[in-house]
Amino acid sequence: MNEHLPKLYVGQLPAAHSGDAGYGLPRIPYSEPRQPTVLRQIWDMLVRRRWTMLVAFLTVVSAAVYATSRMARTYTSSATILVGKASKAEEGATFDVLSELGASGEVETELRLLESRRIADPVVDKYDLHVKVTTPQGLRPSEILPGFEASNDAVPGTYSIRSTGRGSYVLRRTDPDEAVLGTYPAGAKVKVAGLAFELPAKLPASGVWLQVNTFTSALGRVLENTTAFMPDPNAKFISLECHADHPQSAYHICLGISESYVALRNELQRADAVNAAKFLRQQSESVKGQLVEAEEELQRYQEAHQAIAPDVQGTQEIAQFAMLQSKRDQLEAERVALAGLMVEARRAGGGTAQYRGLASYPTFLGNPMVGDILHNLVNYENQLHELSKRRTDDNPDVVAIRQRITELEGQLGSVARNYESSLAAQIGSIEGTLGRSRGRLGAVPEKTTEVARLQRKTDLLSQLYTTLQQRLRESEIAEAVELADLSIIDPAMLPTSPSSPNVKLNLALAVAAGLLFSLGAGLVQEFADTRVRRRDDVERD
Repeated sequence: MNEHLPKLYVGQLPAAHSGDAGYGLPRIPYSEPRQPTVLRQIWDMLVRRRWTMLVAFLTVVSAAVYATSRMARTYTSSATILVGKASKAEEGATFDVLSELGASGEVETELRLLESRRIADPVVDKYDLHVKVTTPQGLRPSEILPGFEASNDAVPGTYSIRSTGRGSYVLRRTDPDEAVLGTYPAGAKVKVAGLAFELPAKLPASGVWLQVNTFTSALGRVLENTTAFMPDPNAKFISLECHADHPQSAYHICLGISESYVALRNELQRADAVNAAKFLRQQSESVKGQLVEAEEELQRYQEAHQAIAPDVQGTQEIAQFAMLQSKRDQLEAERVALAGLMVEARRAGGGTAQYRGLASYPTFLGNPMVGDILHNLVNYENQLHELSKRRTDDNPDVVAIRQRITELEGQLGSVARNYESSLAAQIGSIEGTLGRSRGRLGAVPEKTTEVARLQRKTDLLSQLYTTLQQRLRESEIAEAVELADLSIIDPAMLPTSPSSPNVKLNLALAVAAGLLFSLGAGLVQEFADTRVRRRDDVERD
């Protein structure tokens, strides 16, 4: 205790004891002792409270390590998909701007498709993701029970398979109701409660415990743990990430979704090709009949009027007039037909079937935008048909698809209206030119002009028929091949380490928190200690 008492210096003693002449002692001058610095005081406090701070630090770090070790491990498998169509040569510049409409939403549509139930459903069914082995942990059902299969309507609950010690196994359901489902010898093929498997010759001593969930809940978990996103908004790349509590499950989910997505895209593309081939076949037959009628009409007129070919009798002026007249008739026919189609579409409520007639016109036939819109319409109608089997009309997915179909129909209507206005303007311009040309053609025989007009009509129908036949052959080839407009750049890989928890980050945070907590504990103990250690403590008291 003496070291804690304040020290008295000679200069502080009374004069009778320090400098009195009776004692013969010299007077010693008094000087103030040096006060310790702040850093010195802090260091002294750290030294005194080192054990308290060490215990506090180790407690925090140990608690963090224990909590991290108890956290569920999550594994992530990923894949990268390139979505894009093969390049096509542009045919004309009339609809170059329109061809870009809707392109920005293509990848977004694929993102929603990747996260749809249609993609995940076969994955859950193929890998029996609604069944989990709880004992022994870390195994899939097929790895411990040969030939394991679980139907979509397997009865939910907890099942145990344990040895009887006599070369046979007893199968029980322990949850929700305790029940013995049967006793089977080794090697027997078991089919019960929607589960099918073969009993191996040997099982772990603790038996096998299976947790069977409903197919719908397993499907929901797969969708919840699957994420599709665009790493770069300017590139048509889609990154797919799948999370699970087992590396094999994460790998199989990612692999299965990739395969299911490719299969569905091939199926949809084949359906589009079939519908396109059917439509083109009908249009080809129709144009073929018109071509035959045009050729017969030309032949009858030449025979009746004994008309010679326009290129022999006509002049350059006649050929020009015939060309303008034919172009005007063509544009007028297109305008009248387009106007009639628009009237029918409005009377029918803008149905998709009415707007598909646009593809029969040469200008629209060669435009990629119109083809893409019709392709997307067929695609969404197929999806709507499939969803209607399982969903109600007010289901969000059904409503979203119907809304997208309405938007695409609106785009078709907008294209048709703009083109109808363009046709009217061109017809007006050509009629002005024809009016001036008629005065110069007064002496030209009418039969020569009529022959040229009929010949132009025949040539136009012949070109249209050739184009339809070429497109029909392309569609028939597309029916026979499986070549979706996508590529899997990086396939799914088996994860080798968990993606969470982040052990390094947790440990760093634990060290930081432990240092702060230990410092706080040391300060609290220091201020709570009332013992005297320095002269300042005495003066303050």
